[in-house]
Amino acid sequence: MRSFSVVWVELLIGLLLLIQASLMSEYVTIPVKPDQDSTITITKDTDAAGCDACVDDGETPLCNLTEFVLSKPVEATVLFNCTQPQDVYKVKTEGKIECTTDACSPEAGKVQVSLFTDFHRSFLWTIGGPDGTLLNLDFSGEGLKEVPESEVCSDGYLYSVSRTDAQGVVLTQNYCRSGTLTNLELPSKASVSMVVPKQAGVPPIVFNVAPKPKPVKKGRTMAVTPDQDTSVILRRKADGPECSVCLGAGPNPTCQSDLTLRESLNTTIQFTCEKPENIYTVEINRDFDFSQDASGKKEMFADSSLFPDFQRTFTWDLKVPPSRTFQLDFPSLGMKQIVPSDTCPDEHTYSIITYQRFGLATIGTFCKNGSISQIQVLYKGRLALDVPKNQKLDMSAIKVSVGPETKMLAIVQSKLPQGQSYSDFFSANYLTGLPRDETMQWDFVVLPKHDVTVSFLALTEPKCGSKAVEVRYEQEGKPPVVKSLTEDQLTGEQGSFSLLLQNCDSGRTPSPTGLTLHFRVSALRGGVPHICAVTMQKEAGITLNIESSNPASYCEMKVDGALQEKITVPPGSTSSLSFLDCPSEDLLLTVTKTIECESLAACPVRQTPITMPTLEKCLPAPIHNAIWNLRVPEHGTVILQSPTGTLRQSLPGEECGGSFSLDVAESDGTPVGQFCSGGVIRKVQIQNNVTITASAASARNLRTGQTPLFNISFGPEIGESIVYHVQPDPMVQTPVLLGTPGWPRAMKPFSSVSWIVWLHSQYRADLLFTNVSQPKCQQHHTMIKVQTIGSDEEILSRREDEDAEDKLSVPGSFYLNMSNCQPESGGFSALSKVMVEKKNKMLLGIILGVVGALVVLTLLVLAIVCAVTKKRKKHTMAKRVSMYNPKGHVFRPVDSTFKPDNGAHVYDSIDDTMAYSHLIGEPGYNGGEAGVYRPYAGPMDVKPPVIEAPGENNKKEEFSTFLDPVDSFGPPRPRTPLGPLNSLGFEDRRMVDNELYTFKNSGDSNPIRLSDVDPLPPPIMDDEWDDDDYDDDEDAM
Repeated sequence: MRSFSVVWVELLIGLLLLIQASLMSEYVTIPVKPDQDSTITITKDTDAAGCDACVDDGETPLCNLTEFVLSKPVEATVLFNCTQPQDVYKVKTEGKIECTTDACSPEAGKVQVSLFTDFHRSFLWTIGGPDGTLLNLDFSGEGLKEVPESEVCSDGYLYSVSRTDAQGVVLTQNYCRSGTLTNLELPSKASVSMVVPKQAGVPPIVFNVAPKPKPVKKGRTMAVTPDQDTSVILRRKADGPECSVCLGAGPNPTCQSDLTLRESLNTTIQFTCEKPENIYTVEINRDFDFSQDASGKKEMFADSSLFPDFQRTFTWDLKVPPSRTFQLDFPSLGMKQIVPSDTCPDEHTYSIITYQRFGLATIGTFCKNGSISQIQVLYKGRLALDVPKNQKLDMSAIKVSVGPETKMLAIVQSKLPQGQSYSDFFSANYLTGLPRDETMQWDFVVLPKHDVTVSFLALTEPKCGSKAVEVRYEQEGKPPVVKSLTEDQLTGEQGSFSLLLQNCDSGRTPSPTGLTLHFRVSALRGGVPHICAVTMQKEAGITLNIESSNPASYCEMKVDGALQEKITVPPGSTSSLSFLDCPSEDLLLTVTKTIECESLAACPVRQTPITMPTLEKCLPAPIHNAIWNLRVPEHGTVILQSPTGTLRQSLPGEECGGSFSLDVAESDGTPVGQFCSGGVIRKVQIQNNVTITASAASARNLRTGQTPLFNISFGPEIGESIVYHVQPDPMVQTPVLLGTPGWPRAMKPFSSVSWIVWLHSQYRADLLFTNVSQPKCQQHHTMIKVQTIGSDEEILSRREDEDAEDKLSVPGSFYLNMSNCQPESGGFSALSKVMVEKKNKMLLGIILGVVGALVVLTLLVLAIVCAVTKKRKKHTMAKRVSMYNPKGHVFRPVDSTFKPDNGAHVYDSIDDTMAYSHLIGEPGYNGGEAGVYRPYAGPMDVKPPVIEAPGENNKKEEFSTFLDPVDSFGPPRPRTPLGPLNSLGFEDRRMVDNELYTFKNSGDSNPIRLSDVDPLPPPIMDDEWDDDDYDDDEDAM
């Protein structure tokens, strides 16, 4: 109920209004009802006088004010006590238009045309909409034209449009009616005003307004394909400039400030700014749920192809059954823990959080390369990797699996490295404190012979209730040791152990400080090391490398006090080396020396011997490998020669089986071959940089101070990749093997190799291709050529697609050249054999063959003659041997008048045993009557009679037991050089001039020549070959 005083005040005011109205001789009354969200302001011109107004809106009448504001959509009455109030008052109507991305309310700038028609009126519409939209104003009813700010419209109508740009500056443009401009595009924040002169009409709708999507700027467009079960979230930084991310590539994509992609589809996104990497961050999330799979195992890795130039956070959400842990196994390099506010050297920062009943807890922040190999976290959590923009992602896969049951909040496993080390660790929630009544555990794996010390570097203690904070050490085979935070911790202990940090329960009253602990675990190797000071200043260009071949050993090596897995002492330096528990048989010492020249003209490398360098005797192991890097000048060639005169390439049947081997390879690793001394190779020329490696067959074979292994020279450029100079020993009948470089490996594409085979002038060679592997060529062809030295004619020219004989006879010194193609498949390699023999041996073989054939023919003819003669004896009278009588009478076996006086001295045949029975001397021999040889005493000057040839009618009885000398004798015996007593060409006269052949007495040895030609000189041996003459001959070739 209204009070009595209030009622009386209202009645008094009403009475006063009536009295004032009665005093007005004339007055004007205007009813007013403002539209929704509109405000009508009636303003009095202060310079005018004699006209007042009152406004009655049904509540409290207002009078005699210079400005009346009507903002409620209710009926009100405006009373003026003058007849021309339009000369004194102005009316301003303000409205609001709110737009969304789809529509505006109201949808037009509307006017109450019947209000204050005689007054000077102005209208103002404030328009607002969401960011990223445009407002389209349609003035098609009237049409507008732009005018400068100083110009006045002729009809008194003035339109003004104000807009705010991206920098917050308000821009205003004036317009007059009756123009051609019917549409205006305004940003989401704008205003429109219209000024109307007195007594001028206005349309009910001044303009229509509708939102128009803001066109996407030509910013950056990207194609994104998330992995399966992967979400990509793009978030705009709060303090960044205006930029939107749009889904799709059409003309009207959907744009927003943030975007989440969950489908594994190829999606196109657009940014409305040129450099979104400065405005947006990207989170790439994957979910691993093992709650229904207690034996599940997976690998976590990050996709480096997604937004490489954005600031990225890779997250993996992990969940396992309650009371179980999810187990993270890190790569071999491990992790190290850092303060959460620190950053990692490689800017790859890992963090692990867990979700528990009490809330979220941070297990720790980690970097790569540390002693932490595994972390187990209770129930549910997240692993995150933060990578800044423009940083190349470098992450090795992390294995995740379901771990064992535990009551610990987290279990951290650390494998302390070998040697001296220290590692820092922090309790969970290090900045705020370990949750109350929670336990965290660290398991430390310590190598044998290492002493461990635990130091607390920083801590804060909570206010505990029933029990205190507890530090417990557990070690296998020993009872647990419990300590407080303020006690001294472990010092100099050996063996693996666990550290458990148990927080107290602060009760219902929260503790002002939480439990935080930063501690360090230090490990120090025990024992006395072996110290050796080495210097690489004794010989230029020498580098020493030492490493252990046994990864399971506890060998600890240091260089100048710094622990090293491998020791390297560069040329010209001096270092102190330390070896602890390093057996000699486990250490591999490699010495590398570089020999090079910048200019061939000023190069001193000529017949330079390479020998094993001299090292300090204090080194714990001998040299295992020695490497020489030969860097030849431009247009130069490396020349290798043996200090003993010849080299041998290790090939089947001619393997190098000495105490060490010498492997020669080109600078790109292409093997040339394995060589040793004692062969037929005089030297090797290589058109490339060369690496020579001497490897020991046993631990003590490479000793310093040995004889030179090679003589090296740097010579002028050659036309082939490799050239071998070969001189077989004529006195050695073993075939010489020639293998392509690195045989049985294939030759390099487009490479070539030549052998220059030197033979003595009296020797020839047979060349056999015993093992040739041909490729299928893509470009060019392989080629095998043979050419005698000094001749332009090729004895052999053979491609891979041509057939040729595998054996070739070469009359003298020759070239053998092989060149490779660009293989499409297969490879080119060859093994050849050279057999050397003397040229006259070949001629002797031919002569002996002819003689043998003639002898066989002669024997065959004699056999036939004997057979025919025996057959004739059966039909004719027994014939006698023709006898010549110097008296002039000839007796033929066919003459019947021939009658011997006594047949005792006539024999059908003579038995040797009868003629020489005195030499046989066998007892019981009863020799019969035997003829005795008597010298002929007849005249010697009588010529033998001419025996006429039988006539044609006697041809049947013609038969001669003698052959013509031309048919019965072979060619003369070939020349046979005089040899030593034990050779096949020697005969002792005592074995020939015996009683059977001569009357000469036996005596001393009397060698005879089988030929009347002087013997040949012996062949030239290696020790008689003049190297200078040899080189001159090569140059002449």
